[in-house]
Amino acid sequence: MFQLMTTVGIAVAQLVNLGTAKADFGWRVSLALAGVPAIALTLAGLFLPDTPNSLAARGKPQEARRVLARLRGTEEVDAEFDDIQAAVKASAAMKGGWKTLFTKRCRCVGEVRGVGGCARFAAPTQPTLPSPLP
Repeated sequence: MFQLMTTVGIAVAQLVNLGTAKADFGWRVSLALAGVPAIALTLAGLFLPDTPNSLAARGKPQEARRVLARLRGTEEVDAEFDDIQAAVKASAAMKGGWKTLFTKRCRCVGEVRGVGGCARFAAPTQPTLPSPLP
C-alpha cells in the first residue's frame, strides 16, 4: 500500500507540474500545492492523542489506559495494558540507550541502515522523482 500511495503521489505531482509548466509563475503554484498535504498532515497531527506506550513510559498509567480503551473501542484492555506496562519496565531496566547503537558491538545496525538508505535511491520510483518536464 505504501508503494502504491507513493506512486500515486508522484503521478499527482507530475500532473500538477505538467499543468503549471507553461505559466511564468508555474513553479510557485507547484511548490505551494506541494505544501498543502504537508500542512494538512501537520494540522491533523495536532489532534492525535499520545500513544498509550508513551503515556505509560512518562508515568501516566491512567491516561494510557483511557487512550488505549478509546483506541480499541472497548474497556477490556487489561491484557494489552499489562503488556505495555511490562514493556515499559523492561525498557527502563535497559542500560546504554542510543549511544549503544554506535559501539563496535552494534556496528551491523549502521550497516543495515546504510543499505536501506542506499536502497531508497535504487527504488523503482526514483527515476520519476527528479524528472524535468518537457
